[in-house]
Amino acid sequence: MDSVEAQSAVRLGRAFNLIHLATASKIEVFPMSRSDFHRSELARSAEKEWVVPGGGRVRLPVASAEDTILSKLVCYKQSGQVSDRQWSDVLGIAAGRSRDWVYRREWAARLAVAVLLERLFVEAGQI
Repeated sequence: MDSVEAQSAVRLGRAFNLIHLATASKIEVFPMSRSDFHRSELARSAEKEWVVPGGGRVRLPVASAEDTILSKLVCYKQSGQVSDRQWSDVLGIAAGRSRDWVYRREWAARLAVAVLLERLFVEAGQI
């Protein structure tokens, strides 16, 4: 994706990927809206430093696993629940260590993805 496409995605509030071809490194970018969820997501994020090939470094806010799951569930629902890749990503994140399920249940209800979150609990073996 070139810079013009990235700027357009940000303006439209669409997620996009940044990929460094030489290393196959990928960063998923989810532009923030002014919603309560995105404000909460940013407040809970952790700043991480990434080494950029060629010697540079960049610091970026990285969403928590809980918020990443919620964002991906919203994207999955908005795309008609047909993206196996989105669902696979969510399962992979959930299968890691124990997560804050109470926080996710609260936000899932507010984001209208509670049914998908419950499905995730079952499929990830968390219930």
